[in-house]
Amino acid sequence: MLSIEKLYRINKNNEDLIQLLSPEITASNQELFYKKSGDQNKFNKELRNKGIDLINGEKYPELENSLTNIRQEIIILLKNNSDIKRPRLDLDMAKIFHKNLNLPKMATIDYEFWKYITLFYFIEVVKWRWEKDPEKPENWNTNAKAICGRSLGLTLNKKKYDEDKTISYTIRNQRIDCYRYWWIGNKLFDKTKGYYYLDKISEKFKNEDASLQDFLNHLEGNKLLSENDRVSKIMAESILLSHKKFSETEMRNSFNRYNAFSNRLFMEAEEKMIKKEICLIDV
Repeated sequence: MLSIEKLYRINKNNEDLIQLLSPEITASNQELFYKKSGDQNKFNKELRNKGIDLINGEKYPELENSLTNIRQEIIILLKNNSDIKRPRLDLDMAKIFHKNLNLPKMATIDYEFWKYITLFYFIEVVKWRWEKDPEKPENWNTNAKAICGRSLGLTLNKKKYDEDKTISYTIRNQRIDCYRYWWIGNKLFDKTKGYYYLDKISEKFKNEDASLQDFLNHLEGNKLLSENDRVSKIMAESILLSHKKFSETEMRNSFNRYNAFSNRLFMEAEEKMIKKEICLIDV
């Protein structure tokens, strides 16, 4: 297990990072994210020119090996699945991050760590996943904002901006790209079955014309508290792997029904009860 004391952390707080990197605040950052994010070395140089770096300069060999393994496995994944739509590879990416980063529980919410490795090791992955039609100049600004937001876990406060053009952000740490992959892997990893759920769902959705992103969005916005995250996995099996094809509304309603029970009474309910009463599946 990696040592929490040795994990890399970024030397700037959120407010500083926003001021230094936001494409909405500084127009030159549009080029930084839509263009220079395609080359990790060039991007890192630009970050350091802005004073963004490690809190200290010490390297951690075990972590470096883990990050190198992740990069190499991602290269192979993308090469072998060049014809698959990017969102359909989310669970494969989640498995790669989760199995290579064996972290103590306290480290899983160390967001300075996740921001650092997203920016300094995996910005090319963020660009690959979230940009749209980068060859079109009219998309450069939108892509820059998307890549920046997914690197720092930020969303623009659109209501405030529409009202008086004030630029402010909502912090959503689960949107930090590397952390997003890792927590998906952690939610769906099972102590007994291992990566069974990740593998089965990934295999199914590579060949089906259906949206996996809707499910992941609901999973992000809900607290399905239970031992070994069993409720998350039961919901995944019910909604994504069962014979029933869920609409976005049916999916949302299933999560809402679970969260409506006071004190999470279904936390320890039998699996068939959750499927029947929460996901409305005949079992």
